[in-house]
Amino acid sequence: MASTFFFHDDMTLPESGGDFDTALMNYFRLSKKIRVRDGFVCKQVHGTEILSADNVKILRPLIPTVIGEGDALWTSKKNIWVGVFTADCQALLFDAGDRVMAVHAGWRGLAGGIIEKAVEFLEAESIVSVTLGPSAKKCCYEVGDEVVEAINKRGIVPVMNGKKLDLPETCKKHLLELGVSNINFSKPFGCTICNTSFRSFRRSGANAGRNLSGIAMIDR
Repeated sequence: MASTFFFHDDMTLPESGGDFDTALMNYFRLSKKIRVRDGFVCKQVHGTEILSADNVKILRPLIPTVIGEGDALWTSKKNIWVGVFTADCQALLFDAGDRVMAVHAGWRGLAGGIIEKAVEFLEAESIVSVTLGPSAKKCCYEVGDEVVEAINKRGIVPVMNGKKLDLPETCKKHLLELGVSNINFSKPFGCTICNTSFRSFRRSGANAGRNLSGIAMIDR
């Protein structure tokens, strides 16, 4: 059974500038909520690299282990979680039955092909569901022409409201075109920029902190 989660407290890791005590407290709360102690994340670089958590040693309890540079992370092991950080970008959580994957997709990752790469890796017919986390929406996310052009070059027609990009709806439309049909939205959900419950780089800059979205196969 795959279980997804979204945490909008500041989940910034100590090695990324977060306060250690705050991180420990928040990840302890997360483990109590989802009943899974250990997790893995990657150093996100707005790229398209997919990493595996299957043969990586757990370096510490509660606070997740960082396993390398990339923007997608998968596992076939039960009772560990894989997750991605966002602060306006899109988190996509894939349940492929015997594997789960967490993907970080901002406009650069979308234009670079991270979603196609993830669907190809997992195989569209094997994907049971995809859950999208909160991200920047068409009410607030104004982008330049170069962003729209970069996404168009990938063969993706972005969902726009004038100059404003709707990131979750664009990702949903793209997933449907790739043959993935069971697409859900996390709870809570909304625009990270105007909903102050969420962490937003556009709204708060470098001090925004990070939301965390993750998925685990739980053996219960």
